[in-house]
Amino acid sequence: MILRNALLCIGLGSVVLNASAHELWLERDASGPIRVYLGEPDEGVLETGETIAALAPTTQVFTHDRNATAKVVAREDHLEAAVNEQGDVRSYNDQVWKPWKDEQGHYTAALMHARAGRTETKALLDYELVPAAANSNRFTLLFKGKPLAEHDVVLFDPKNQALKLKTDS
Repeated sequence: MILRNALLCIGLGSVVLNASAHELWLERDASGPIRVYLGEPDEGVLETGETIAALAPTTQVFTHDRNATAKVVAREDHLEAAVNEQGDVRSYNDQVWKPWKDEQGHYTAALMHARAGRTETKALLDYELVPAAANSNRFTLLFKGKPLAEHDVVLFDPKNQALKLKTDS
């Protein structure tokens, strides 16, 4: 049985940038490795080949300790990381795109965060959706430990359907 809690997908189309493009999501079954995917799940777009292989050296996958990352291996359509510990799993990559100038001439950068699971109520990434209580269906969007009010968020369900939400005040 696949447990797909791709709670937060941030990439070039992050809520910080207010654009839409690729998302990063995690999948984990009961006994297998973590799989890290990149694409546009609600549109059936899944990156493969060289694009996925290029992410392997700079993608971090971890559970409780950001300094204890799992080895990441590139497969044809995803990255794979053997994570033996129980608990929520996070993935992070800030080396995907070089900074670029936006339409107003300001430099912009993108990074990708993803989390699978909702048992832990503590954020370990700078930008993370955190359950209000273990296994809760209510979350708080945090940036560097502080809640983000009135922020757009896109969640993807196990059938890859996008659900557009906004944080409250």
